[in-house]
Parts: sequence; C-alpha cells; structure tokens
Amino acid sequence: MSTENDISQELFETIEGYLNGSLPDSERMEFERQLENDPTLQQNVEDIKTLLIGVESAVLQDRMESFHEELPKDRPQAPEPQVQRSRRNWYYGFGIAASIALAAALYFTPLGDDPNQSLFENYFEPDPGLPTTMGSTNDFDFYEAMVDYKKGDYTMAITKWEALPEGTKGDTLTYFLGMAHLANRNETKAISYLEPLSQKTNPAFANETRYYLGLAYLKQDDVANAKKELAASGTEGALKILAELND
Repeated sequence: MSTENDISQELFETIEGYLNGSLPDSERMEFERQLENDPTLQQNVEDIKTLLIGVESAVLQDRMESFHEELPKDRPQAPEPQVQRSRRNWYYGFGIAASIALAAALYFTPLGDDPNQSLFENYFEPDPGLPTTMGSTNDFDFYEAMVDYKKGDYTMAITKWEALPEGTKGDTLTYFLGMAHLANRNETKAISYLEPLSQKTNPAFANETRYYLGLAYLKQDDVANAKKELAASGTEGALKILAELND
C-alpha cells in the first residue's frame, strides 16, 4: 500500500474524519458525492481504513506485551478492565481508528418490499467504536474486543465482551454489546441490551442508544416503539427517519 505517497496530508485527514464520523454533515455529503464516482478515492479510503486499524492493532499488541512483561510472576492475569467513555483519545498521531461503517453493506439482507427494512438498511451504520486508550493498563480485554468490533468481527467482539466479569459491564460496555448484536443482524439481542440502558438516568451514549434502539425496533416492524425511541433520540438521523415514517 502506497497511501502515504499518493495523497496529501489534507486528504488523509479528510478521509480519517469521514471514517470516524467526525466530518460536519455538509463536508460528509460532499465527500460522499465525490466518493461515489471516483474509484481512486474509493481505494484511498480502503487503504487508510486498513492502515488505521492495522496501526491500532499493532499498538495495542505492543502495549499488551509490555504490560505482561512487567507483571509480577504471581499475577499472571491482567486486571479487570475499567471501561472508559472518551472518544477523543489520540495515539501516535493517528487519532481515532477507522469506522467500520463502510463495511456495513456486507451484512445487508435482501430488502424485499418491506419499507421498514428498507429504512433500516438506508440509515443503519454501526457506531464507529472507541479508540484504544493507551494511557491505562487496566483495559486490555475490553479494547482488544473493540479492535475486533472495528474490524467488523462482531461475533468475536461479543464473545470477548460477554466473557468479562459481571461487575465490569457498565453503560459503555452494555451499549457496545447492543451495538455489536445489531451490526450482527440480531436485533432481538440488541434490544435486550439497549432497551434497559435507555431507561437509565443519564446513561452513557444516551442519544445514540435511543437512535439504535429505534432502528432495532424498526427492523422488527415495531413502528410504534421505533417512533418513540427515535423521537427521544432527537438526532439528525432519527429526525430524518421519523419524517419518512410519517410521510
């Protein structure tokens, strides 16, 4: 891959922002228009997505190896992970790792004539996930699964997250378990995580939880609950879906 020699720093940063969902809506829409008709740009996006995930995996592995080398011999196990909420931790100048939103099409099911399924497929993109936080040695198990999640290996991420000790399953972990199940096309399981989380006072990712819960209900053709959750979310995407549901 020759991405570093082929594109400017400005384009690199634009693509990175597109992948991690940080571009303003106007810039994102313009970028998507360019992306649709530019095979070279499409390849650049794929190259940078691969680069960022690869860097994240390598950095996490390096840190894990260093951590285990430093463990006392009578403590062979890493500490229980303490899930963190921040999405803005940057490492080695690469920033937040690539979103797997572009890979969502791989998991699409046939739409048929169901308008609710069509709406779900048109609007669903998995949450980009959290960066692997290198400042703490307590989070390896959680962030190792986060790397799997961002690679699109939702089954592996779910397996690792669900194996974490019960006491570590805070709002953030609950949210991403729900998100991983929804990305894995298991909306019933996703609802089992997201619905209780949505009822809590000031949970992590409150608006996102209601948005994805609304989409999960929409995929189940439960329009009444979908509308309720989307309205509670109030995000731009939720309002667009509500407008289409109310047409």
